[in-house]
Amino acid sequence: MFFKITLTAAICLLLISALFSQTVTPAEWVPASLASKLQTSPASITDVQILADIDTFQTRIAALNQSNTFVQKFTAQVRENVLHLYREYNLNHTRSEYQSVDFTAAECLSALRNDMKFYLGRLQAGSNPFVVPGRNMVKVYWNNVSGTLGQYTLLTPNLCLYATPNPLVISQQDDPGQNLQPEGYINLCRFKKGYQFDDNKLQAAIKAMILDVAKDVHVDPFRIYTTGFSFGAQTCLRVTWRYQDWFAASVPVHNDLNPVNHAGMWPNLANLINTPTRLIHGSQDGYYTDSTYRYMLENGCPVHEFIISSGPSAGHDPTIPFRDSLSLLVNFLDSNVLNPYPKRVKHNMELVSYSRAFWVNGKVANASGIINTGFDVSVSGNTITIDSAGANITGFDFYLSDSLVNMGQPVVVMYGSETLYNSAPSAKISVTLKAGSQQSSNIERLLWEELDSIQYAIFGYQSPYNITAVEDIPPVSNNAQARGTITVSPNPFNPTVTLTVPGWSNAAIPGVSLKIYDLNGRCAADLTSSIVNGRVTWDALGMPSGLYVVQACIGKNVFSKAVTLLK
Repeated sequence: MFFKITLTAAICLLLISALFSQTVTPAEWVPASLASKLQTSPASITDVQILADIDTFQTRIAALNQSNTFVQKFTAQVRENVLHLYREYNLNHTRSEYQSVDFTAAECLSALRNDMKFYLGRLQAGSNPFVVPGRNMVKVYWNNVSGTLGQYTLLTPNLCLYATPNPLVISQQDDPGQNLQPEGYINLCRFKKGYQFDDNKLQAAIKAMILDVAKDVHVDPFRIYTTGFSFGAQTCLRVTWRYQDWFAASVPVHNDLNPVNHAGMWPNLANLINTPTRLIHGSQDGYYTDSTYRYMLENGCPVHEFIISSGPSAGHDPTIPFRDSLSLLVNFLDSNVLNPYPKRVKHNMELVSYSRAFWVNGKVANASGIINTGFDVSVSGNTITIDSAGANITGFDFYLSDSLVNMGQPVVVMYGSETLYNSAPSAKISVTLKAGSQQSSNIERLLWEELDSIQYAIFGYQSPYNITAVEDIPPVSNNAQARGTITVSPNPFNPTVTLTVPGWSNAAIPGVSLKIYDLNGRCAADLTSSIVNGRVTWDALGMPSGLYVVQACIGKNVFSKAVTLLK
């Protein structure tokens, strides 16, 4: 009997596989590397369902009214969900990369379908998917490090999500939940089934979640905060000292970090000189010791401590502040905004992947394994001083701006009595301390820079540090009818995209231009002389994958549109 059932299932799979392998055609916006996966028949019943989902979602996306404002804003997000299906197609859906602490592929696929049902239903009706404030949404992302799907829960605040940027709190374990919604905070809950000890996978997941949220709701790049309970509180501290420029402040609740059990990582706490931290502990908590607070305080860290002396939360309990006394969290977060250009940066590179902190990137001779080498760099006026550098460090990259030095005057870099640099400044200058190879993670863009570019490209908002607002990019017009009206097809694209600019004529109009910029503010293409009757095709064959900003200037009006190149 079992053999007959199995054989029948296998025959059904073959029939359905043959059907879908012949009828499902990748949309024009699907990268070739993913589209080619559909040339292979589905390997399992799950893959048959993935194919059916791809077919359904592509058809519904193609039918959306592209002239609708909300469709224009959110089409890229629903397409990205479809690309997740392509990525997961014909993989082993129970593969070892899906660890016991992860949501399974089946759970993530179910959540993705529910998300698409909501998104496409609202967009088909021409409505704002986020018109319902305080909605609790389960979202799906792709972790590039582990090559797996993941999910998180997004709770939006009870206010407009687009006009101005909103602060975001990511909860590493336990969370304030709906208590945060009246406070105007976006809450990203990194729910999990157990403890994630793979730091590379964990940190990649956190960054992927934050970037994913920022494409849906307007996130303030300089007001991202982290909190968490117990091991999640330890996670707050570990991620913050490794990526010092991610969070404006941190509130670890009942953290289990102590110098006895974590002697190897303990010294890194001394580097949190630019991250305001509020430690919350219960006096009866078995993990509690004031050594964390005293150590950070002695090393000049902006640390605060609140001790719960009575009640259930005096033990190992997150009731305060997540469900009681939320003001301990909110008041502290409200008072802190990220300064992306602090005058002093102190950092330890446990691994080469943590080579950069804020505007300083360290380079090492030996980048294999655990290197645990640090640096302490400060700036006064236009002089950058390398106060200390580990023996393994051979050089530095410094990323400068007017927020750090006077870019109109020479910059001097000193190491002891030696002058390593004395010349005109630039956005990036490099110095060598000693002979030897110079290896680093080559991180050219920080999280806040990526978020700043996203808010500019999607929401048209320029922050004080907006990296695309360089001199040769015209400012976004205040005329709402003249913003975001460039039509692009397809989007994402690979490698060509057709651009249509409404209102364009070939008559001589002062200040007419059509340019494409990358997210570093560099002009990637000037198509002004190529446009005919308001249309032009950009061939980006030689350009790297990523987000680009198309800007057309017609008289006093400026049109802008974000396009994504996916190879």
